[in-house]
Amino acid sequence: MDCTSNKKVFLSIVTGIIVTLTLSFGFVFYNKKTTISPPPSAAIGIVNLSIIRNEGLAFKNFKEHIESQYKLFHSQILNEETELRKSYKAIKQLESSSPKATSDLEEKRKEIDSKVLVLEKTIREKKDKLNSSFTTIRNEIEDTIQEIIVEVARKHNLNLIFNATIMDAPVVLYGGQELDITPYILEELDRRLPVVHAEPVTVAK
Repeated sequence: MDCTSNKKVFLSIVTGIIVTLTLSFGFVFYNKKTTISPPPSAAIGIVNLSIIRNEGLAFKNFKEHIESQYKLFHSQILNEETELRKSYKAIKQLESSSPKATSDLEEKRKEIDSKVLVLEKTIREKKDKLNSSFTTIRNEIEDTIQEIIVEVARKHNLNLIFNATIMDAPVVLYGGQELDITPYILEELDRRLPVVHAEPVTVAK
């Protein structure tokens, strides 16, 4: 065998080794890229939001706040309406005693009509303000609940939380007592938001 043949054989062996190593490394790299780790086991917790919304101090205080604000609102509106009715009644009495309406009576009637329009506008504005205020308070409570749920879940190493009810109807058919974190949520909510605060909405005269 001459020198040229030896070189060809040597090159063939080296080439074969390189191809083999390349395929081996490629196979290992491909397996590493496609290997999928199994998902972590579920650590589940259950929260009964219906209980929290019925028993939480923030929600109880919120309901009392709504009732007091609406009572105040209706009381103020009723006072305004009563005054306007008295004014209309006085004008009618004057008109009945004097069949021909005077310019003075016409001016008074226009003035009362204007007050009625202002009152109607005021009622709409105050209702919008009340609804906006109530929405802000409710969102604050719900956001606080969500924050507490996340904190409690992390503290107890939970990675999945279910609500036990939807529209006050139970949806969890069975759940061990050890899964229920409702008491923790309720206790922390009462500590953070025992009362809610909002500016009183009054009717300007």
